[in-house]
Amino acid sequence: MRKICFFIFIALFQLVICLSNAFAAEVTIAWDPSTGDPDGYRIHYSTVSGSYNQTIDVGNITEYTVSGLQSDVTYYFVTSAYNETGQSGFSNEVSWTYTVIDTQPPIVSIIGLSSTTNPSVNLSSSATDNEGVIEVTWDCNTGGYGIAVGTNNWQINNISLSEGENIITVSAKDASGNIGTAKKTITYTPPIVITPPSPPTGLHVIE
Repeated sequence: MRKICFFIFIALFQLVICLSNAFAAEVTIAWDPSTGDPDGYRIHYSTVSGSYNQTIDVGNITEYTVSGLQSDVTYYFVTSAYNETGQSGFSNEVSWTYTVIDTQPPIVSIIGLSSTTNPSVNLSSSATDNEGVIEVTWDCNTGGYGIAVGTNNWQINNISLSEGENIITVSAKDASGNIGTAKKTITYTPPIVITPPSPPTGLHVIE
């Protein structure tokens, strides 16, 4: 029985978006030539270790790119050599998993007034993400910061305002650490206070 030394190369993977929104990936594997007189090699693989339900006859080469693999699934590979006398036993097994890295930040929206005569405001709205929002925070350029109540539907109460423009930034973070932001500019104009007149004094008669 001929023994095949088998190893895996790190390769550049090409991602293809399928109709199902899954990711198809490819991996290049390579192995040392079999001793004897092989006519070719076969790659055997599956998602179950030790049980291979997929076979590719690659011919008489010692490097091949297997495509059409899905992300976040572990695949197990072995190879075998063959000639007119039959097929060899399997090589050692290697495994490979491609995990898609999430780089999509959450989408944040803000509902609230753009101007007010009150010295504080409440803000609320939503934050959405493909992995889920884990935290929503806020800060104001004129001072103040904190953590919102809720995540996908959040609320911030009693944000203190300074006279003039106040730029409030709301940030949402997902499980991968991606952060999406939205800004709201609120102009605070203190109400004009009209002081009531005091009673006149010094009333006297002029003769």
